[in-house]
Amino acid sequence: MDNPLHLPRNKVLIALLRRFRDEKGMTQAELAAKLNTSQSTIGKCERGERILGFVEVEEWCKALNYPFEDFVRLYIETPVSIIESP
Repeated sequence: MDNPLHLPRNKVLIALLRRFRDEKGMTQAELAAKLNTSQSTIGKCERGERILGFVEVEEWCKALNYPFEDFVRLYIETPVSIIESP
């Protein structure tokens, strides 16, 4: 099995979470404070160096004030080709 960090679907997950953080105008440090973690941890997740568990994704959605159910739906509907480089 491939390393989950490098799976295309994980790249979709990361891209969506980062997009929502950016759209909220929130810095990594601000998100980290809401999640009671470090900015370094947020950065590692967004760079794909650390994989997020299901519950952690739900917590990120709460911190970003984005409905988790909507996020899951969008994740499922987002094709990998959207985030892959040509």
